[in-house]
Amino acid sequence: MIVLTIISLNVFTRLIIGIIVAGIIGIIGNDFAILIFEQKIYEGFTSMTDIFFLSMLTGGLAALVEKAGGIDFVIHKIKSRIKNKKSAQMGIGTLVSFTNMAIANNTVSIVITGAIVKEINDEYNLSAKKTATLLDIFACITQGILPYGAQVLLILSFADGKLNFLDLLSNAWYLLFLFLVTVFAIYSNFWDKWIHRFLKV
Repeated sequence: MIVLTIISLNVFTRLIIGIIVAGIIGIIGNDFAILIFEQKIYEGFTSMTDIFFLSMLTGGLAALVEKAGGIDFVIHKIKSRIKNKKSAQMGIGTLVSFTNMAIANNTVSIVITGAIVKEINDEYNLSAKKTATLLDIFACITQGILPYGAQVLLILSFADGKLNFLDLLSNAWYLLFLFLVTVFAIYSNFWDKWIHRFLKV
């Protein structure tokens, strides 16, 4: 999975390959037969029903928020506070984060804010690769701490009541670390002096 991710293979293709490879390993290792493998696939599908309907609900609410002008309001407020390159980068992160709070879907948040982010990127002559990275990082950080996000709800459903949201959040140290490193990269010259030199972005 790590190798397939590094080579930028489509996420759905990666998931399908992962399922097939896991099945092959299980069958070769005599952990289960083909029929049991198919049963496990079915159980995995049905176990996602609650999350599926919840995602439909949050998606519908997100559409209502966007239709009522909520997303445009957030975009206008954040863009009005951007003054230079560094604030533009933080503005991009804040924009996609607040959008994700309203939508609870990091991918859709990136798509919705993409046009305005490109406008900010061009206006302040930012690195397109860095801007794309900021969009992804901030959207994922927000998605990882939303109590009504699909990922958090899925993890809590697996815990069977033995884990609550605050327990989960207190152990999400990676997200905090990622946020701090990203803010450091924005407000320091580390990216411009070193990353730019080696990666030529």
